[in-house]
Amino acid sequence: MLEKPGVGRFAIDSKSAERNVYEWAEMMVAMGGRSCVVAQLTKLSDAEVRGIYQRVLGRSSPSGQQPTDLNWYLRSPIRRLHSALLVVLYAQCKHMPPYAAFANAYYHYARTTAASVERQKWTRDPAFRTSEKDYVIPFSRGYFLVSMYSDETDADGKRLCELQMRRCKKCGGLYMSHITEASTLCPVCE
Repeated sequence: MLEKPGVGRFAIDSKSAERNVYEWAEMMVAMGGRSCVVAQLTKLSDAEVRGIYQRVLGRSSPSGQQPTDLNWYLRSPIRRLHSALLVVLYAQCKHMPPYAAFANAYYHYARTTAASVERQKWTRDPAFRTSEKDYVIPFSRGYFLVSMYSDETDADGKRLCELQMRRCKKCGGLYMSHITEASTLCPVCE
């Protein structure tokens, strides 16, 4: 049975994370991480990760094109709110190795947003769901978001990322928006 990050074999300090790359890979697979994304994060070979996938979930990793469109995160109000939450959680984990940072951030994102999943679908810890469709932002899309999101600007002051987080003027909540968006209200308050 998988344990929560920071507990037991999923200790979140840097030294433990380095030693436990296989356990972190197992955790990512259990949260729906596709083998190509887990291999990219952990630097394990594709064959090793496919073996982990088969052992943990008893099936092959789904195939398909990886995310390439940042506007996907803006297409529904709930995605906008969840995107901001995931980016904030990931920023809190930057001190960790990249694979452990994202796995830890995604674990806490998944647990925080578990109320939107029917409780009878939970097979164990609500962060480990039966299908990537049970997450508003699936693991692979979450990794694409945090790897592309940046508040940095170029020499001319232009943002390097077309997404930005904003704070709602009415409720104070964080949400994701496009840099050209004029609204100052979150999708819930609009």
